Amino acid sequence: MAFLFFLLCFLIATSFFLSSNEELPLFVTLYTGLVLVRLYLLQKGEVDWVNFDYGIYFEFNMDLAYHVGSLIILGTVVLVSSYFFFYKQPPPVKRGSSTLLKQFLQQKKMLIIVLFGLFFLFQLTFGHSLSHGYATDLTLANSAFIVLLFFLFYTSQTSNFQKILFALFTGVLAYSTYSSENRFQFLGWAIPIIFLLLHGKKASQKLLPLILGTVVILVFFSMARTLRSEEVQEASFEEKYAAGFDRLLDFEDINFIDGFMMLYQVYPEYLDFGYGMDHLAILFRPIPRAFWPGKPRAGWHQKYAEKYNFGESYAAGFSPTLYGVFYGEGGVLAIILFSILWGWFLARLSFFCNSYGPDLAAVLKGILLASLIPILRSGDLAGDVAVVCMSFWPIFIFVYLYNKFLKKEAFKQINIERMVAKQRRNFS
Repeated sequence: MAFLFFLLCFLIATSFFLSSNEELPLFVTLYTGLVLVRLYLLQKGEVDWVNFDYGIYFEFNMDLAYHVGSLIILGTVVLVSSYFFFYKQPPPVKRGSSTLLKQFLQQKKMLIIVLFGLFFLFQLTFGHSLSHGYATDLTLANSAFIVLLFFLFYTSQTSNFQKILFALFTGVLAYSTYSSENRFQFLGWAIPIIFLLLHGKKASQKLLPLILGTVVILVFFSMARTLRSEEVQEASFEEKYAAGFDRLLDFEDINFIDGFMMLYQVYPEYLDFGYGMDHLAILFRPIPRAFWPGKPRAGWHQKYAEKYNFGESYAAGFSPTLYGVFYGEGGVLAIILFSILWGWFLARLSFFCNSYGPDLAAVLKGILLASLIPILRSGDLAGDVAVVCMSFWPIFIFVYLYNKFLKKEAFKQINIERMVAKQRRNFS
């Protein structure tokens, strides 16, 4: 029954995409579809359950897997339905225009290039020596600067040949962001650029390029994880590609069913429900623990380690999906309530993205979908939101400055119209 609801949700999301050119509901639904493929592979015995000692005896069986799978489907159906309910058509009058955007980009051209150069040098110099945490996350902003640099050149008055050369140059620089440690940095610039290149096309025209682009991105995403092996690092590109493709087929990066099963057995037997604390932790995250020693821990594994003195608190290697985080907040009811809230929130973000002209709207929508990848997999919601913010803060500042620019231009236009009207009255 749960699968039938998922199938209906997928069909509606596909129809919505083809009719309105909005990718987000289909993206969320397909993300859940990948999780369910892992469930199918487990049932067929083609992959194994995850194995890690958190100090708890976890039971893994297909009955429990089907149960948490139905909870993930429940969250997806409610979230997508909520999105449809709160969705608003893009405003007929957009903020700015292609001409004004090009004018603004030319004004900020040197600033974008200089900041890109500084952050690129920062990553090359300190990227491998920084301690894990916000110091490392500072390098994530390179994704935003790559997008801005590509955006700058893409909208400038240059020949197609020059654009191709610049795209290759940007690609070489962007390759420096490709690593096994910060795989999201690669997605952070790849997805917005793909959306920018496809903007203005009909949904039916975008479908095949988006599918092919998604497959390529997933393979390279899996390849980045295999690079942690010294044997793979020394292999040829073909061998690396094959290792990444095999990892993709085994869905080793999408073991969210396993993560949710573990979390399901932790709450409420070992830990009390959070009742919204995981969401409040987003606000608490920037506060250093040195200033607030009792700051709540992130992720069930750290909370468990603190409560039961289980030595070292491990990173969440097996994410339970965003719906797992919802479950930890208050069980099945919390999945329903928070899915409704997130559907409303994502609908508002979509409307905000669509309120701009086509070029900037495409980039912002690409950033929104790229941001959903770590958030939908989650496990540490506050940490995942922090990664998104540290990756795209230059874009946020860019939009803020662009809005100020638009207000100044609108004020200038009003003054010009007033002067023209005054001259007409004087002439008459």
